[in-house]
Amino acid sequence: MGSSLRVVATSVNFADIKSRYGKKGTKATKSFPIQDAGKAHEWVESRQSTGKVILHVQTAP
Repeated sequence: MGSSLRVVATSVNFADIKSRYGKKGTKATKSFPIQDAGKAHEWVESRQSTGKVILHVQTAP
């Protein structure tokens, strides 16, 4: 069993991506701040997740 990681668009650039590809977005069942990546991994391993899990990264203002 493996996992896949990918970058999820922020609201700032999501409109541009949506207009280019016409996709509505990702259906996520749960999201975690990047500091809780371990908890997110445990959530996925517990098989309670039925969709995508998102890690939020805050950028400096």
